[in-house]
Amino acid sequence: MMNTETRDGATTLTENTAENRGWGPADWLIVGSAAGALGLSLFLVYQSVVVGDLPPGCGAGSGCGEVLTSKYAKLFGVPVSVLAAATYLGLIACWLLARNPARANHSVYWSALVALSVAVVGSVGWFVCLQVFVIRAICVYCMTDHALGLVAALAVLHVWWHGGRPVALPKAAGLAFVALLGVGAMAIGQHLAKAPVHQLDSGNAAHDKLTGGQLVLFEGKLTLNLADEPRVGPADAERVVVMLFDYACPHCRHSHELLRGMVADADTPTALVLLPMSINPKCNPAFEEAPDRFAQSCELAEIALSVFYSDPAKYDAFDRWLFETAAPRKAAAAKAHAEQRVGAEALAANLTRAKQVLTRNVNAYIHSGADRVPVMIVPGQGPVVGRIEDATAIEALFTEPGEK
Repeated sequence: MMNTETRDGATTLTENTAENRGWGPADWLIVGSAAGALGLSLFLVYQSVVVGDLPPGCGAGSGCGEVLTSKYAKLFGVPVSVLAAATYLGLIACWLLARNPARANHSVYWSALVALSVAVVGSVGWFVCLQVFVIRAICVYCMTDHALGLVAALAVLHVWWHGGRPVALPKAAGLAFVALLGVGAMAIGQHLAKAPVHQLDSGNAAHDKLTGGQLVLFEGKLTLNLADEPRVGPADAERVVVMLFDYACPHCRHSHELLRGMVADADTPTALVLLPMSINPKCNPAFEEAPDRFAQSCELAEIALSVFYSDPAKYDAFDRWLFETAAPRKAAAAKAHAEQRVGAEALAANLTRAKQVLTRNVNAYIHSGADRVPVMIVPGQGPVVGRIEDATAIEALFTEPGEK
């Protein structure tokens, strides 16, 4: 069993003799938390590899949906949850083998424990920073897994530091350096990886037509006169991207900015047609529920469309204003801002038309076959769904199919 001793005023955990070795607090803490992390990692592997879908609660607009569909969810095509599961399994195995100091290769097991624990700490730091500062969305499954793994790793390092240091400090420092090099290599590999483009089957996209500023999609179910739609770029553009999006969606906010940049930098005249919609069940029957951030997204889409029909020249600035903040604008604030731009009477007068167009846009989303937003449609190709990471991926929509 684990004995508690005091060294220089600090509480330490040490091992009893190999002949009478029961389970102490450190054993339960390390194995329990690592087993929890292992189980959660295996669940994510199962969802990704076997089910081929996101876990429950990770639907459209969710933080975990954004994280788990980003390029950082894999390393060279392998889900990072596979690497996590292997690491936690190794941590548990090495701890169980290292518990007996009389066992042959005892120091080898402890060397592996130190290296694996430092790798876990470094990996947790990397993936937490990614979610907070890069993706700007939180995956609850991932963060729970990180927390459990971090507890196990820190507990191992605590026992190593206060329990006689079965691996000498210089060697441990070298192992830690190698482990962090591995984490750094993983981070570089993920950063340099090409962002995935999730493209649905093209279906009847061959019947899409763009002629004289008129675009026909979904076998005639949606007809857009570009001059009469919210857009960025000329109505007679040679290339067109249609974007179905929700003003409360963080994925949409990111992709919206990239698409605007693409249009501005394009050598070939390009138009971005903006079709505001919502995934809130109040106005979108394709969804039974939506995260809290979408509570007022129906109203935001209606207000934006009403601004466009009141004064098309004012829509561009209003569209940018709605996406300025990471958190969705409140409907009351959006309405007040819209009234300042186009006047209360004009906004109210065009609200009925805005509601009708919102319904049309929602139906277009349903026709697309997508299960999340944003949806980007290039005539002749299958719809591309979800967050797009960079302009290169956006340009690829005009030249090659995405990842199905």
